Amino acid sequence: STGGYVLFLLWCFYWWLNQDELLTVPSPFPSVEIIIPARNEALNIVGVLDDLRKQQYHGSSFCVAVIDDHSTDHTLQHCLDYAKCYPEFPLTCHRLSDQESKKNAIAEAVGKSSAEWIVTVDADVQIASVKWLEVLMSNANESADLICGPVVLGCEEKKNFFSRVASLESVGLTAIAAAGIKSGHPIFCNGANLAFRRKVFLEVNGYEGTGHQMTGDDTAIMRKINPAKIRYAQQHEAVIRALPPDDLSGFMLQRQRWASKIPASLSRATLLVSLFAWLTHAGVFLALFGWISPQLAVTFFLLKGVIEFLLLKVAGRFFEIKVSAVLILALQSFYAVAITMIGILSVFLPYQWKGRKSN
Repeated sequence: STGGYVLFLLWCFYWWLNQDELLTVPSPFPSVEIIIPARNEALNIVGVLDDLRKQQYHGSSFCVAVIDDHSTDHTLQHCLDYAKCYPEFPLTCHRLSDQESKKNAIAEAVGKSSAEWIVTVDADVQIASVKWLEVLMSNANESADLICGPVVLGCEEKKNFFSRVASLESVGLTAIAAAGIKSGHPIFCNGANLAFRRKVFLEVNGYEGTGHQMTGDDTAIMRKINPAKIRYAQQHEAVIRALPPDDLSGFMLQRQRWASKIPASLSRATLLVSLFAWLTHAGVFLALFGWISPQLAVTFFLLKGVIEFLLLKVAGRFFEIKVSAVLILALQSFYAVAITMIGILSVFLPYQWKGRKSN
């Protein structure tokens, strides 16, 4: 399993460095509706609306729709107040009328939209560049039906241990997502920075038949679209930053939620990669307790640590995130325990997310 995991990381390393052909920029740029499904995001929603209001999208129009997924805080009221404060900003806000879930929130907004393209972002993200939307949509030529943008965890306000670890991990996950898409074998994507043709979403019947999981809207729609028509926006100004977890509990819960997507995706590639990764971490876990030979344990540590460092180092440059070899090696023991436990918890135990319990 370790050999398979190492080969997979080398494959990711190759495809991350592989440059796509020069883009044929759409002319004119298409009309866009940015959909923000939000639940209990009163502390964050104004920040992302500020970032979107500053976007410079030339040649066409864009609008923003916030769909409040039955929040128990003042998320919806903050959105309505924002719309009154900035009447020139094309913002609509309403409460989800259908059964509660992120998928239903997005599907309802898509059904009411008349835009050519839909862009989904999370309510807790930070968009640094005023050119983000234009750069993302520069990939929306005739050969594209879905565009995946880069997402990294981390912000200036949160720089504790767990936020740093989560930031490094998100760099690796982004590199893996990019490699899968650029190679024509997509593994997963991130709905915090995702664009797709509204017409194609309706043609594939949206999320119909993708299960009732609390999460996984991004991978669910990606798997319904022809891989040859999926693009990765590996451009600096297309980056979005999301809030990292504050503590160990939040760190573990976020990863349990992510891991719960794996059975729902039903992709052979995803399942195989996840199995290789889990077995490799489980092997390091066993080594920590002396349950395998010292020689094999050293092999596990060196192979895994060195290859992960190389991938993170290269991808980290793109996000302007420093990657320390000492930190990567020091985290091997932490991740051996964390990933092994998360793999077990995601299969056998439900979790709570924003006041809701998973199936």
